[in-house]
Amino acid sequence: MEAYIVKIAPAAEGEELALTIEITDEKGLRRENHCIAAQYFRETTLPSHIDAPYAADAELLSQIRYLSLCTAAIRAGLRLLEFSFNTKKNLRGKLIRKGFPPEAADEAVAFFSENGYIDEAGQAEMLAWELAEKKKYGKNRIKTELFGKGFESEVIRDALENAEIDFPQYCAERIEMMGGREIFAEPKSKQKAVAALLRYGYSYDDVREALRRR
Repeated sequence: MEAYIVKIAPAAEGEELALTIEITDEKGLRRENHCIAAQYFRETTLPSHIDAPYAADAELLSQIRYLSLCTAAIRAGLRLLEFSFNTKKNLRGKLIRKGFPPEAADEAVAFFSENGYIDEAGQAEMLAWELAEKKKYGKNRIKTELFGKGFESEVIRDALENAEIDFPQYCAERIEMMGGREIFAEPKSKQKAVAALLRYGYSYDDVREALRRR
């Protein structure tokens, strides 16, 4: 088998380089077209422009195909990121479900992380505030919700620490929505109220402090 790169040209407004490769083997002559992200292209030994066919051995051809696949995964990832936020874990899973091999999905996720497309810390903190303010969830429920969205435990812990959410205040607001302090007047209704607040993710300390403030 003989393979020659016959064209290298900028593509995607300089974000990628397009390569045309002519391959001759027992089946005859065929062409392959590949696009490689500029960041990946710089990792190769290829020149950015050629005036004559450039020989590609089996190792180089394999590298070009792999980097082209990683670039396709990046394009697919960009489309996914346009529609909704994604954690690294979720984005990787979506790319694999689209048919990309795990190695290419990992490369794409690393690309997005290194280039600032994915800010898990900021996203987790924003969602924590949103869940506290809009749904009146306590810390434990927020942890569960964020974990379900694909955030790692360390990211969740740091987000909750940095957010400095006043959970007793939101617990007090939840109590008002449930009927106010009166629901704590009778032992049976108090037991039900506390159980409900625990399900919303509040701690016993949150409940005590919320009642003290009211």
